[in-house]
Amino acid sequence: MDLRLFDSRGFLWGNTAALLVALGEFGLLFVLPLYLVNVLCLSTLGAGVVLAVMALGAFLAGYGLGLGFASAQLTGTALAEVRVEQSGQGSAVQSTARQVGCALGAAVIGGLLSPQLAHTLPVHVDSVPGVPPQAASQLAVATRQSAGSAIDTLRAQGTYGPLGAAAPAAVSALDDGFAEATRTTLFAASGFQALGLLAALRVPGPRTAPTCEVRGSATKGPQDTVPTDGR
Repeated sequence: MDLRLFDSRGFLWGNTAALLVALGEFGLLFVLPLYLVNVLCLSTLGAGVVLAVMALGAFLAGYGLGLGFASAQLTGTALAEVRVEQSGQGSAVQSTARQVGCALGAAVIGGLLSPQLAHTLPVHVDSVPGVPPQAASQLAVATRQSAGSAIDTLRAQGTYGPLGAAAPAAVSALDDGFAEATRTTLFAASGFQALGLLAALRVPGPRTAPTCEVRGSATKGPQDTVPTDGR
């Protein structure tokens, strides 16, 4: 790959914007289903339906439609200053930037979710009456390491589990802690999309082609005079 492609402002900031927007979108799509399934008790199919409805709502609100048009325009703008013989490299770099953003979305936002859970879960579970401190710590660790699926297990056990009558209150506390951590990570995903917007604003607009002045069109020189006497 010719790194001199990034000397173009449009190419540099266009690919940066594509990467950041993809990172924010796929980070959101990674975290939100965990909340829908483990806290709101939806099935995987139900979570998929919710995401589909959200996508439809975003389209009707203009966000999805606008994002589709913007993505196409961003591709054209980023490649506008790339020479024809390098257009293949330029297109491949932009596709790679989007794919890297998708992979980083799950890695970065998922990596942010784990420390957030390590902070919020103990705060909520430790205050549940009837749950020993050691059991509260084990619940918080199990919930964080399982990305929330331990909540569903504890909910299914109910009062017949090891926590007895304190189980419903513990489940509620874990739900609150997971929801708080999810809220923070979704704000972070939105922040990456905002950075993508700022990067898009750095993409230069279309340049106006210089106009060429046609000389000699206003007045005719001697060579333009048509003889009328047949000479």
